[in-house]
Order: sequence, then C-alpha cells, then structure tokens
Amino acid sequence: PPSRTALADFALSGPLVGTALSAAAFLAGLALTAAAPAPLLDSFPRLSPAMLHSSLLPSLLVDGLRLYQHAPPDAAASPVPLHPLAIGGFLSLLGNALSLVPCGRLDGGRAATACFGRRASEAMGVLSVLVVLSAVALNDGAPELLLLWGGVV
Repeated sequence: PPSRTALADFALSGPLVGTALSAAAFLAGLALTAAAPAPLLDSFPRLSPAMLHSSLLPSLLVDGLRLYQHAPPDAAASPVPLHPLAIGGFLSLLGNALSLVPCGRLDGGRAATACFGRRASEAMGVLSVLVVLSAVALNDGAPELLLLWGGVV
C-alpha cells in the first residue's frame, strides 16, 4: 500500500467484515439452537464449555442461551449442543480475533505497523507472543487453541 493509512485500511477491513459476518452467523446459529426441539438437540455437535469460554462474547451468549433454555445448574460442566452454524460462527470469531493480534504479518501486525511504525510493531509482536506463551503456561482449562496459534505464528 502507498501510505500508512492505506495499510491500516487494508489490514483492518478484512477482519472487521469477517467479524461482523461471523457474529451474524453465530447469533443465527444460537437462534436455531434455541428454537430446536429436544430430540433434534441430541443430534447437534457439542462443544466443551472450556472451548466456549476461550472467548468472552461467545461464552456470555452461550451462557445466556442456557439460561433461556432453563438448563440445570449442573449442566455448566457438560458439553453444549450447538447448531453447526453457531459452531462455524464461533470458530470464525476466534479466527478473526487471533488475526488481529499485533504479531508479524497477521492483520493486527500490519495495523500496528501502520499506526505505530515498524520498531514499535515488532516490539508489540514479541510482547504478544510472550503474553500468549504465559497464558498457555498459566491456563488450566483449554490452552490447545493458544498452542495452535503460537505454532502457526
């Protein structure tokens, strides 16, 4: 891109559009899950609560869905049946969030370069990797997603 502004626009446009579409798919999948009869819920794929709680917004929405469905309190540790569209939207939200981490050639790294310059964005990238590694080391729940991201980056 010819300028830093154009680089920021280029780096942020994809994740913003992707996040909007992913959130719409996730919400539509939650609505389909909420409207599904009990026998159909048994055929839906299930995600572990630890995986769902790896991201704040989806975990709040899924917990709200459980309250709406009047799930028993002991159901909080059991896998959550979700419509496949909700799972696809959830995974897309996570992918978009991870692409915005200011590291290397990810969209977040390009945006950091556009906003703060090359040296500052390199420092932010190193700091991001250290934060992810420390989160993996301190997380007892499900660090598989963070390990996968760390391996890719």
